[in-house]
Amino acid sequence: MEDIANNEYYELSYEPEINRIHWKMKGFWKSMEVVPEFHADWDKVQALAEDGSTILADLTELKAMPGDVMQANMERQGKLIQSGCRKVGCAISSMSTIMTLKKVLQGSGMESIVKLTETLDEARAFVDEE
Repeated sequence: MEDIANNEYYELSYEPEINRIHWKMKGFWKSMEVVPEFHADWDKVQALAEDGSTILADLTELKAMPGDVMQANMERQGKLIQSGCRKVGCAISSMSTIMTLKKVLQGSGMESIVKLTETLDEARAFVDEE
C-alpha cells in the first residue's frame, strides 16, 4: 500500500496489487481551504492508478459537505470517471451526508458505478465483485 496523505481531514492511499484507491473523509470540512493539498494528493494517486481501478471510500466519519467541498468532490469524481475508474464502494452512515453525496454523484455522473453501504465490509465486498 502506498500512502499519499493522512491528515485530520482525510486519508488517501493506493494499493497497486489490486489497483485500488483507498479514500477516507473525516470530520467537518468548513471549506476547501482546510485541505489545501486535496487536488495535488488526488492527482498523485490518480497518476498511480491504472484503467479499471476501484475505490474503497470510508465516509462514516464525515459530518457535512459545504458547497465548495461538494463542488470539489464533484469535479474530482468527473476526473476519476475519465481516468477509467470502474467501481466505487462507499461506506456512509449519516442520512444528511447520504443526501448530499447523492447530489454530488448525480452532478458528476458517477452514480452508476457507486454503491452506498452502511459498513466498510459491505463496500469492500462490492468493489471485490467482478
